[in-house]
Amino acid sequence: MRSLFSEACSPRHPRFKASLQHGAQVIYAFDSLGYAKRLRECGLSQDRAEVHAEAARDFIIVTRADLLATKQELPTAMENLGLRLTIRLGAMLVVAIGAVATILKLA
Repeated sequence: MRSLFSEACSPRHPRFKASLQHGAQVIYAFDSLGYAKRLRECGLSQDRAEVHAEAARDFIIVTRADLLATKQELPTAMENLGLRLTIRLGAMLVVAIGAVATILKLA
C-alpha cells in the first residue's frame, strides 16, 4: 500500500508549467487530467479525483472578465482607503491636540 507521501504524491512534481510568455505577461497551464491521475495514484476514487481537479482548475483559472472587474474595482478601493486613512489621521490629530490642551491647562 502506498503512503500519501510517496513519490507519486510528492510536491516536487508541480502541475503548473509556463506554456507561453509574452513580455511581462505569463500564461500558466493547469494539467487537470494529470492532477486527477496523481490523486487516483494516491488512493482517491476516480470520481473524487475528477471533482477535485475541476474545482482546482476553476479556482486557479482567471478569466479576462475577472481581470477587467478587478481593474474597475481597484480605483474605488484605493479611493476608499485614502478616505479611511484621512479620517484616521484627522482623529489622531484631534486626540493629540486635546491631550496637549489638557496638559497645558493642568500645568
